[in-house]
Amino acid sequence: MSVTPDQSTSQAGPADETDAMPAPQRFRRLRAVASRSLGNSRSTVALIRGRAGRTARVYGAIDWRMPLLLSVALAAISFLALDEAAGAYHGQWSGSVGLAAARMTDIGLGVWYVVPALLALIVVNQIDWTRFSGRRLLGLYKWTLLPAYVLAAVGGALAVSNILKRIIGRARPRHFEEHGAYAFDPFAVDASWASFPSGHSSVVGAVAGVLVVLWPTSRWVVIPVSMWIAATRVIVGAHYPSDVIVGFSFGFACAVGAALAFARLGYLFQRDSAGWPRIRPGFRLAQEWRKR
Repeated sequence: MSVTPDQSTSQAGPADETDAMPAPQRFRRLRAVASRSLGNSRSTVALIRGRAGRTARVYGAIDWRMPLLLSVALAAISFLALDEAAGAYHGQWSGSVGLAAARMTDIGLGVWYVVPALLALIVVNQIDWTRFSGRRLLGLYKWTLLPAYVLAAVGGALAVSNILKRIIGRARPRHFEEHGAYAFDPFAVDASWASFPSGHSSVVGAVAGVLVVLWPTSRWVVIPVSMWIAATRVIVGAHYPSDVIVGFSFGFACAVGAALAFARLGYLFQRDSAGWPRIRPGFRLAQEWRKR
C-alpha cells in the first residue's frame, strides 16, 4: 500500500514531538545539572579546606629510611650491573615467558584504573546529596572516597612518572645496540626516549600500594604478583630493570602518601601509633552496599 507524503509526515509527527525536547527545557536541565555539579564541587572544596585547617594529632614519625635505602640500593645495583645485561638480552627470552609477559604487561596501563575512578567521581558529582540521609548517605560517602583515593594514588603516580620520564629522556632498550644502556636525551619528544622511570611500573606499584593499604593481609599475594607484572616491562623490552624498580617503588610510595593525606583530612584512613595509614574501623564497602 502506498503512503502519501502527508500521511508519512502525520504518522512520524507524534513520535518526533514526543522524543524532541524544547530548547528552553533542555537549557534548564543543563543549567540545573551544571549548577548542582558546581555546588557539590564548592561544598567539597570548602569541606576539605576546613578539615585541612584543623590541628592534626601528633603521631610517631614514620621511618622511611629502610624502604627508601632498599629502593635506592636496588635501583643503583640494577643501573650499574643489570641494565646493560638486560639490554644485551633484549628479544632473547623464551617463547613461553615472552608470551606470558606480553599478555600481562598491559595490566599496568593507567587507563584501567584512572578512567573508572574519574567516571565514578563525575557521576557522584551529579547526585543531589540532600536526598540521602542515614545509612544511605554514609554508604554513598564511603563509596565516593574509594575512587577518590584510587585517582589520587594511581593518577598521581602516573602523571608524575610521565613528566619525569620526559624530562630525563632515557633511551629504551630498543636503542641499546646503537646507544647502549646509558644514553639520555632530556626533554625528548620521542616516546622511545622515555624509559626512566617506567610508567606501567608506577601504576602497578600504586595499585599494589592501594590494595595493601586497604587490605593489609593481601600483601603476601599482591606484592609478588604486582612485582611480576612490573617485571614484564623488562621482558617485553620496554624498560631496563632500574626503570622498573624506581617506577614500582615510586608508585607504591604514592599510594601510601595519598593514604596519609586522606588520614590527615579524616577520610577513609587513620594513622596507627607508628604513623602508618590504616583503614578506619567500620569501613566495610560490602556491608554498606547490602544496607542500601
